[in-house]
Amino acid sequence: MEPFLTISDFTKVEKTMDELQDQVQSLSMELEKVKQWREVEIKYSK
Repeated sequence: MEPFLTISDFTKVEKTMDELQDQVQSLSMELEKVKQWREVEIKYSK
């Protein structure tokens, strides 16, 4: 069984995942703002 064991430090991976999740959330919020801005622009350009 011993040859199949892997010991790894996942703290860096977890930190990277957390940072990526934060970036995705931030980008999602920015995308929503852009969508709302475009809707307003389209509504008032007519």
